[in-house]
Formats: sequence, structure tokens, C-alpha cells
Amino acid sequence: MIKYILLISVIVSTANLNAQLKIGDSLPDIKLMNDKNIEISIASFKGKTILIDFWASWCGACRTLNRKLGHLYKLNENHNFVIIGISLDSDKQKWLAAIEKDKMTYIQLNLPKDFQEDLGKLLKIRQIPTTLLFDSNGKFIARNPRAKLISNEIQKGILKNAKS
Repeated sequence: MIKYILLISVIVSTANLNAQLKIGDSLPDIKLMNDKNIEISIASFKGKTILIDFWASWCGACRTLNRKLGHLYKLNENHNFVIIGISLDSDKQKWLAAIEKDKMTYIQLNLPKDFQEDLGKLLKIRQIPTTLLFDSNGKFIARNPRAKLISNEIQKGILKNAKS
């Protein structure tokens, strides 16, 4: 009996690993509510370079990154680039206050459940802040990319659109 339980555990663990996002995987079709209570599909931004940022109002490192991302967004918002912030806040007022205080002008969505839920498991979000970079084809490029890689992907997207 114990052997069967162990076998089932291994099969389930392997299935979970296979379901997680890997380099080259397609942008998942995630739908979440924005700060104006409108459902937004992340997949609707395919065709742009996408940086998804998981954060929370109570996370000091996240708040510091918010300001850096705000600057990056302002420099590149007209270059087929989008940043999507996904907050893990369960307190909507604290979330909205953080958006205003940090002057976040890019898209903000809310995932009020803990990142241990299905989406967090799929995207392998184990801590915040965590950022995920997708190219303009909607393919996963990198987890927590450096600024140089983000800039390179934005430039590739600009060149791709210039040829179209």
C-alpha cells in the first residue's frame, strides 16, 4: 500500500513539474481584474514585449522595484512594450494606495489569493518581487531578467514591427 502511495505521489509531482512555465512556453491566458474592476486578459497583449511583475503593497523590495519599472515603462511605452503589475494584495485599499503613491502608470491587476494558488504554481512564483519577460511572439524569455535583456527584447519588437 505504501508503495502505491509513493508511486502516486511521484506521478502527481512529475505532472505538476511538467505543467510549470518553461523558457519558450507561450504566454498563458490569464484573466484578472484591474484597478477599475475590469477583467483584463494578459494574452490580449500578445504582439508586444511583456514584462509581468508580481508584487504586493507590503513588500519593501517590490515598492523599490515599482519605481524602477515606472521609469522603464515611461522610456519605452511607445515602443510596443507593456508592463503588467500583478499584486498579491488581499486589501484592495492598500493596493490602490500603493499604485497611487508609487505613481504606477502601467497596467495593474490583482490576484488577491496567495501565490501558492494555481497561477503561482503554473508560473513558479515562490517569492516577490518576481518578474517574467515574454517576447512579442508571446514566448517566455526569462525570469527576473536584467535591464539589458529587457532592452534587447524591446528593440527586437521594434524591429519586428518596422518590418511589418
